[in-house]
Amino acid sequence: VLIKCGLPKLSVIWRALLSGVLAELVMVAGYFVYEIFLYGAGSALLNVPFNLVQGGIAIAAAILLSFVLSRMPLPKILRSQWTLFGKGFAKKQ
Repeated sequence: VLIKCGLPKLSVIWRALLSGVLAELVMVAGYFVYEIFLYGAGSALLNVPFNLVQGGIAIAAAILLSFVLSRMPLPKILRSQWTLFGKGFAKKQ
């Protein structure tokens, strides 16, 4: 919501990508802190690239899945202005 309101000129895809990147950076940082306590700093640092790859794949899959679902006939309740299934992604009918 903050990205949607703060960056209204960006397309839906770019906002989704930016949101995904920010969320995955938080995930990687969380994994890193957790792994420091569990395995130590060296091992945690070695896992950062793998966690970034995991995050990148998750972003790509989420955007692709959102695009596919936006083309499906869904109940109107799922096509609200707060979801990717809203006006921006869905084709005009």
